[in-house]
Amino acid sequence: AGLTEQLLAIGSRQPLHPAIFNLNSLIAGAEAVVRGILGKRIPLDLRLDSSLRPVNADRAQIERVLIHLATNARDAMPKGGRLVIATANADPRKSSVPGADSLKPGPYVRLTVTDTGAGMSEEVLARIFDPFFTTKPEGKGTGIGLSTIYGIVVQSGGLISVQSRPGAGASFTIFLPAAEGLELPREDAESRAELQ
Repeated sequence: AGLTEQLLAIGSRQPLHPAIFNLNSLIAGAEAVVRGILGKRIPLDLRLDSSLRPVNADRAQIERVLIHLATNARDAMPKGGRLVIATANADPRKSSVPGADSLKPGPYVRLTVTDTGAGMSEEVLARIFDPFFTTKPEGKGTGIGLSTIYGIVVQSGGLISVQSRPGAGASFTIFLPAAEGLELPREDAESRAELQ
């Protein structure tokens, strides 16, 4: 069932259950899990914008994206390092991110996950979101994690890109459409107030 769900995500065909939520509250709720994945040798640095707009997306799937990225970052830092998770309000069309001009006009929220790991070559970057492509040893990776993430983000009306070079870590940037004119659930509104 899990594999079927991932394959549907790769093809952007899985059923999504969108809801209004604040990305900061999702990150705060997943923080303990992320720290557990990273272990003691990889500190987690959260840089969350307290004025972040809400998004309208499938909360469980966006949490899956975050967990996948944290797991990949850990694997890229076997000797330790640092992971930074940041959020901000953004206009992707004013950025230099490839493909940003294809997004629908309107406000967006940016999620950035940056590690200090081994980094990737241009050849690897060109195939990073291809289904079943992996640089991990046999038996260590399926090659569907990042393609699943890509499918989830695209199906949510967003965009994902990655910047990296060998020895300089990697930075994944995700843009998700902001939910304008829609009210946050009470618990998310309270979490946002605590950050301000």
